[in-house]
Amino acid sequence: MIDIDKFHTFFYLIANKNGRGTVTPSQFNSIVERALFAWTNKQISNQKEYQPGNPMPRTSLDLDQASIDRLKHLKETHTVSCLGGEMPIPNGVTKDINGVIMPEYWTLSRLTHKYQSNGKIVTQPISIVKDNEWAINLSSSIVAPTKKRAIANIQSDNFLIEPSSLINLVTLVYLRVPNTPVWGYNLTNNRPVYDSSKSQSIDAPKQAFNEIAMIALELIGIVIREPELVQAASGLENTGV
Repeated sequence: MIDIDKFHTFFYLIANKNGRGTVTPSQFNSIVERALFAWTNKQISNQKEYQPGNPMPRTSLDLDQASIDRLKHLKETHTVSCLGGEMPIPNGVTKDINGVIMPEYWTLSRLTHKYQSNGKIVTQPISIVKDNEWAINLSSSIVAPTKKRAIANIQSDNFLIEPSSLINLVTLVYLRVPNTPVWGYNLTNNRPVYDSSKSQSIDAPKQAFNEIAMIALELIGIVIREPELVQAASGLENTGV
């Protein structure tokens, strides 16, 4: 986790060097939240790098050890009931079989289920299929869903899972939505003073400090119409500072 007050100090140090980088605490919190989401999206899969015929960005979820380490703090593992072939997508309200509230879902990591075979417990992946493949699989006499070859299709608020009559429990591993960062404060002599009890750290590893800061500085450069700040921050971000 990144200390929000240290981030705040660094952010203002860079942004205020020309005397034009002042933003309110509310604006700062909004900018940092957007920067955190942009950084997290980039680690999951940088969509800007997709090309026709070559849909592989330089980084992607679980592509290598570095990408695993950058996002491991967001991973959640829950065993969820599957009723009538439907399993709810975590939304910060729904619970797993242990009664634990599941944080809001961002993107899937893996989906598995267990069953007995020859006296042994087998863990088998559940394959995610596209909408246009769902009906084909269900009606197929060759690749119809079985316990060994279960399939799932992602809907707006649930997973459809087949064979529905044979799967009751599913293990869901996913990335949750990052916690919203907050620089909390009290007013002293009409000036905001940091209050840790009202604050929320930035939900990212410390190694991401500089990169998230550069994204935030790009955003503030747009807010205050400072093209040089945008250009400098963008250049530093692209070089991995």
